[in-house]
Amino acid sequence: MADGKRASMTIDQPTANKVTVFALAGGTAFVAMVFISKIDATLFQAGLAIFALAACVYAYRAIRVTAVADRDGITVTNLRHTTHHRWSDVDVLSVGSVPRGPGNGIWVNLMDETSLPIEASWGAWFEGKRSAANTARCERIRVAIDAMRAAPRAAPSPEPNTEPSTDPIAIRPMTPQDAPVVAGVLKTAWTETYGELLSHQALYERDVEEDSSMLIELTNGSIPMAGGLVAEYRGEVVGLSVFGPATSRAPALEDYVELYMLYVLDSARASRVGTRLTLRTMLALRSTGAMGIVAHVHAGHRILTRRIEAMGIERSGETGEQNWYGLPVKVNEYRKAFDSVPASQ
Repeated sequence: MADGKRASMTIDQPTANKVTVFALAGGTAFVAMVFISKIDATLFQAGLAIFALAACVYAYRAIRVTAVADRDGITVTNLRHTTHHRWSDVDVLSVGSVPRGPGNGIWVNLMDETSLPIEASWGAWFEGKRSAANTARCERIRVAIDAMRAAPRAAPSPEPNTEPSTDPIAIRPMTPQDAPVVAGVLKTAWTETYGELLSHQALYERDVEEDSSMLIELTNGSIPMAGGLVAEYRGEVVGLSVFGPATSRAPALEDYVELYMLYVLDSARASRVGTRLTLRTMLALRSTGAMGIVAHVHAGHRILTRRIEAMGIERSGETGEQNWYGLPVKVNEYRKAFDSVPASQ
């Protein structure tokens, strides 16, 4: 069962990979031994023996390629080495092209802006008709790991004289009572996010009272699939996400939920609040019962668009234009259909 309560998840490479590597290495070693037995040349025999040994070592390493994700982090065993990465060092998991050969696989994108391929999920053996199936397989694995990573941990058994939790970050559902404070944070975050992008225009000054009323309407339960989350750092509200029914009237988006806003104050960006808020928001969006997610993002916000695409959310159509509080803004639309969580593998 691959859900948030799962303790660990192993990403094992397809059986076809293992069988092929084993067969190639075995055949190589056999041919080398035949030549060694037939040719009477010491140096040549030694070279063949070393070549056969190297083929066997390569096959052993290739067959052991795997990745294990648990509640603490992910351990990746590739051809050359094994590395462990705690979730605090991981930004997002994404699905993209493999480093060698055709096909798609899962990537671990780290906070230091480096990336590591999980070669156990590579797709070089799944070209043509199998390519789409392998990409879908990788997406299901990624969704399951994200759900396990973001799920609340079981409370430990109480012990006498234990210290209170030292986790400074708290992500919780937004309530109508939060609206005035969150609206103030929204005003600051909006200016921090779009101040430079819209410097050539009259930057819209958000109305705290108007935004407060909007947040109350979205979080009081009167609108299906609507809601929000609040991110706190050391007890102070530093971020928010808000979602609800898709504003587009396109028939394809009828059962989609739209992510209206996701902001974190600049002062909290180094604290990993944004990553935690993003993961919890994705789970909240899935829990609405919608068929997928849609979001409209300022086309000039390159960092944000790259992060969205790294999460496997694809851009839909050409760049369009929306009216953001009186400002004409070029936007990209991103859509992602929700996958079902895979069963045990």
